[in-house]
Amino acid sequence: MLPWFRDELASRVDADPVAVQAARGYRSGTQLKCERMDTPRNLQAGAFAGTAEAYLRYRPPYPKALLASLVAQAHLPGSAVLLDLACGPGRVTLDIAASF
Repeated sequence: MLPWFRDELASRVDADPVAVQAARGYRSGTQLKCERMDTPRNLQAGAFAGTAEAYLRYRPPYPKALLASLVAQAHLPGSAVLLDLACGPGRVTLDIAASF
């Protein structure tokens, strides 16, 4: 484990006794098996189920000037392609697609 990550992990787990014990083990160079690993709520399956419509409706669009500046500063060749990895409703992708 990288030293900076080990220290960051240890500083963020103070509220969870199992995680504190594991972090102390990492600090001393020995790895302890963690009996319980809670998945953060935002990473649980279905955490955002039913929220896509609200996100799309209430998430403000990115300013057109910002997106135009992004495309201009990228100095895209004529053969550039746009790939959307489905990380959201396509707000940026749809607005800059005409540039590709």
